[in-house]
Amino acid sequence: MDIVRAGAPVIELVKLCYAAGRPPLLVGRHGVGKSELIERAAEELKIGYISRDLSLMEAVDLTGLPKMNGATTKYLPPAFLPTKGKGLLVFEELNRCDRYVRTPCLQLLTARCLNDYTLPEGWLPVAAINPADDDYEVFELDGAMLSRFVQVAVVPDQAEWLQWAERSSIHPAVVNYVRTDSTIFDAPDSNPRAWKYVSDVLHAAKEAVDYKTTRAAIVGLVGDKRGVAFLKTLKQTDRPLAAEKILDSYGSHRAEITAWIKQGRTDLLDQTLRSVEVYLQPKSDYEQVQSDRKRWTNLCAFLGDLPGDLRKGAEQRLKERGYDIPRPAKKKGKK
Repeated sequence: MDIVRAGAPVIELVKLCYAAGRPPLLVGRHGVGKSELIERAAEELKIGYISRDLSLMEAVDLTGLPKMNGATTKYLPPAFLPTKGKGLLVFEELNRCDRYVRTPCLQLLTARCLNDYTLPEGWLPVAAINPADDDYEVFELDGAMLSRFVQVAVVPDQAEWLQWAERSSIHPAVVNYVRTDSTIFDAPDSNPRAWKYVSDVLHAAKEAVDYKTTRAAIVGLVGDKRGVAFLKTLKQTDRPLAAEKILDSYGSHRAEITAWIKQGRTDLLDQTLRSVEVYLQPKSDYEQVQSDRKRWTNLCAFLGDLPGDLRKGAEQRLKERGYDIPRPAKKKGKK
């Protein structure tokens, strides 16, 4: 099973499976965003989206109820099953429901029909599950069912999440904190969904809720270690600079960078650098900056001002991505 990063890569995979008519099975830990990414794929395809949690359903909820039709029996399908148009029919918790619920799903996956119901041609079954390991109470799916799917392992991606977060009104303190640590999503509790919930808490708290209450809520979402570390950043008066400030108006912030260098504030310098690197990760964004004389000059000046170890690290990461290395303009009088 190949690994696909959560974000645009998963959306593109779902869109490809839809075009090919092959159901995808997204396998990933809780909080990665599997369901949200499937829904975003449907939005980009401009098609419908229906989702059902199979762990809450009985077999009859899928097969429908029988009804006498003269001398024969006809099954009346449940109302949620589509009868026209195009879309994604999403089965959540496929490996958490009982076998007698999974069996009807197999028929839908194989023949696109179930008793007297036929899934319209424009609809594709999709499934999202947690992995079968010690952390989850799930059943092993048998080979017959798995063979009907395009199986991929979905893992969180910091850069993809940050791009989404900056478009989605996620609290700036959360964005800044997630940006500073490439291991932010390594622990199960510290997952993308949990940090979205932390943002919700901060937006709701503002100044009307006391610190202890806010602390309890945040620790309850991302765990003691991450929660305490994040809360410490809320007390800091200094904040790292966003990538846009470096690229669009570095001259206005250069004195701040210089002061941090003199003060030895490598934490703020590193966080600001990471913000710029995340911004430049998509090749299209990097090329846009490179083609914009003002932004490219600002980027060159910023990297040139950084202490040697930070600058060399940044240049190495750009080189690894196949990008040109921004070089600061030589000062007059120097060869």
